[in-house]
Amino acid sequence: MSESGLVDGILFQPVTLSAADISTIGGRKHPLVLLGEEEAPPEFDRVMIDNVAAAAEAVAVIAALGRRRIAYLGIEPEPLTAATVDRTAGYRAGMRDAGLPVTKNRLLPLDGLQPSDGERAVRRAIERGLRFDGLLCRDDGLAVGALRALRAADVCVPDDVAVVGWDGDAVGAFLETSLTTVSPDTDAIVGTALDFLTERIEGYTGPGRHVIAPHTIVFRESAPGA
Repeated sequence: MSESGLVDGILFQPVTLSAADISTIGGRKHPLVLLGEEEAPPEFDRVMIDNVAAAAEAVAVIAALGRRRIAYLGIEPEPLTAATVDRTAGYRAGMRDAGLPVTKNRLLPLDGLQPSDGERAVRRAIERGLRFDGLLCRDDGLAVGALRALRAADVCVPDDVAVVGWDGDAVGAFLETSLTTVSPDTDAIVGTALDFLTERIEGYTGPGRHVIAPHTIVFRESAPGA
């Protein structure tokens, strides 16, 4: 489509590409604005949230409920995405800020990033006798799987385990136990990215601009506000 002249610019969210890859393929014929956490070349505009700070805040939400054995569901098979690296770092920072230890057995490994992978990982943790009273999930899909595994094991959410997801997916409000979630400000992300792209299309040639968009915690039943 771009060859036919129907595209003026591109919004692009890389997942596994390196900064070198992006430099090679990006911006040759059309302005390019990047979304998300992956490392970006300095010459490209990028809009993202602060995953480290958001994850630390989510841990603080769980800890404020009196939970002290908080696990993290989000260690995918390598190579790890930037989102996983940053959110895991934020989990560790949040635990440290709360004065809580990070133990390897509470970093739950995944076979993939589907809801079924989250369910399987939590089921394995329960079967091996892991004790945890809080759970931060890398994304809402994994959290849905985690809730299913906890329910199957007769673990009450949030009384026994408080659960926080990530992405602000609207479906989380309609689960049997509605899901507390880290919600990126998608309006701010998209609006800023489109502004940058429009400016590039209109001829702006300045250095790349890297902007951190806001996020909020949407409180629901799985981890009500303290």
